[in-house]
Amino acid sequence: MFRIFTFLAALIMAPQIAAAQAVWANYSFNVKPGSEAKIEQAIRAYFTDNKNFTGKVFFNRQVINGANPATHNIAIVQPSMSAWEKGVTRSRGDAKFAVLAQTLAQNAVNVDESVLTHVKGYGEAKGEGAKFMTFALSVSNPARLIQAFDKNFSKAGSWTNRGPLDIFAVTAGGAPGISHIVVVATEDFSTFQEYLRSENYLTMRKDLDRVRKIQGIGMVENIVFQGPFDINTLR
Repeated sequence: MFRIFTFLAALIMAPQIAAAQAVWANYSFNVKPGSEAKIEQAIRAYFTDNKNFTGKVFFNRQVINGANPATHNIAIVQPSMSAWEKGVTRSRGDAKFAVLAQTLAQNAVNVDESVLTHVKGYGEAKGEGAKFMTFALSVSNPARLIQAFDKNFSKAGSWTNRGPLDIFAVTAGGAPGISHIVVVATEDFSTFQEYLRSENYLTMRKDLDRVRKIQGIGMVENIVFQGPFDINTLR
C-alpha cells in the first residue's frame, strides 16, 4: 500500500514539464459506505494547499463498472513521465500527503493501478461535475485507430462539436489484454448514447472495428476536478 501512495505522490508533487507526452496515473478503490465525503474533503484540502502541484486531479465515482469491484478512482494527469519520476524524492517525508494517504487507507481498499500515456485528444474539455464514458480497448493497429478518429471527426456531426474525447495507451499496470483507454466526457450519458446512433459514428465504427475490440465500458461521474494543468493543451 505504501508503494502505491508513494507512486501517487510522485505524480502529485512533480513539477510541470512541457514538450512531452502527458501521463495519466489511475488508482481505483473500493470506498467504504459513507466514506466518499471524507475522501473528497481530504483530496480538496491537500490539492488546495499544495502550491507545487501543476497537474490535474480527478476524483470520480464509478456508476457502472461491470465486474470490477472499484467504486471510485483517483486520476492524476501530469504533463510528462519525467515529471512524476522526479517527484518521488520530493514526496518523501511530506506530512500533508501522509494525511491524505492515511485517509485513503482508513476509508478505502485499493483495487488496481495503472499508468497511461496520452496519445491524442479532441474537443474542448469539460469541468467539474462532468460525466465520463470509458472504453477499454484491445488495439491491433494504433496508427489506423488514430486515422479513423481524425478522418471522421473532421466531418459534419462529429462528437467533438459536443464534447471531448481522449485516447490513452496503457504504459504499465491495468487489465491483461487492454492496450488503450478512450475517455469521453459528456454533460449526461444520454447525449453520448444519441451520438452512438448518429451517421458520423456508424460510419466511423466500420473503420474502428477493423483495428480495435472493446473489452469493457464504464460510466463515471466526476466529483473533484482540481489543479492548474489545462487539459485543452493536450489537443
